[in-house]
Amino acid sequence: MNKTFIIAATLGLIATSGLARANDSDGGRDGSDYGTVVKLDRASNTITLANGSTYTDPFAGELNGIKVGEKVRITYSDGDVVSISR
Repeated sequence: MNKTFIIAATLGLIATSGLARANDSDGGRDGSDYGTVVKLDRASNTITLANGSTYTDPFAGELNGIKVGEKVRITYSDGDVVSISR
């Protein structure tokens, strides 16, 4: 019985640690993305790329001059736009 419990507990810890890592890497969301702009929502300050990724520009300044159909590189931190380059 003790052996079964130890195996089950070990498997549970392994499964849980994998989920924690997945949430950690997804929660950090720092990096860059490249793609074609398919939607701009100036009311909510969001930009959506053809790959389905949506980012928020907390200050709306980076969205100025951007148009649907343009190819852009977005640098982001925690899902918020840091910069957009064409």
